[in-house]
Amino acid sequence: MRDTETCWSTPSAGATTDSSASPCGDELPGSVRNLPVELIRSSYAPLRPGDLRPHRTELADHPLRVVPTDDGCYEILDGFKQFFRRREIGHTHLPAIVERPLSAIDHKRLMLVANSPPRTITALDEARVVESLTKDDQMSVPAVAELLARKQHWVEARLQLATRLSLKAQDELSRGHIRPSLAYALTALPPKDQDDVLEAVRKNDVQTSDAVLLVQAYRVADDVDRRGLLRDPLGVLRPAPSPVFTPRAVELEGR
Repeated sequence: MRDTETCWSTPSAGATTDSSASPCGDELPGSVRNLPVELIRSSYAPLRPGDLRPHRTELADHPLRVVPTDDGCYEILDGFKQFFRRREIGHTHLPAIVERPLSAIDHKRLMLVANSPPRTITALDEARVVESLTKDDQMSVPAVAELLARKQHWVEARLQLATRLSLKAQDELSRGHIRPSLAYALTALPPKDQDDVLEAVRKNDVQTSDAVLLVQAYRVADDVDRRGLLRDPLGVLRPAPSPVFTPRAVELEGR
């Protein structure tokens, strides 16, 4: 259902119209404007009925994200709840990031994009923050877990990454070349062995699930078997089935 507000209606009492909010929609994409609430539409609000509760934060609200329309208004793509809340308590102007004009179809696509941003913080970033809280600020693991609204095992796992991961593995994790699950498994090995395993994973194009199994097998193997694992990881982890053995026998041999 469309918002029936008239964009160029007379501002409410006490409101001061932002003279820069022109109807031509010629703003530079990404510019931040202080828009009068009379110019802001919420036509797409019915498409966002969810009521997910955000994590506790002391950060200020983000600006709304809007797109200009042909009649001089601005449609909200992100920030509906903030808009309704702040309008209700009497705000006459709201900061907004103005995107370039697009079709209604693209507006709906961007609504999803704006509310599912890519993760930019890595597990290693989290690990270093946790390590600093425990070492520099002398906080206990339970205290850090409470502060960050996390489970204690999450904090302990991040500490393992910060304190036991080799420099090469840290670099691979920070670049997104390996996943946290493999990084956690690697922390059970000495740094030199971590690097050797990572090199074998890279050379043989071993997927994450198999790489974790490789680490587990490497950890309990003797020197001879370790050399075989590094030389041909998949050949050892996934041996070709013998035509003589039954499937059960092959499974037991693999174990």
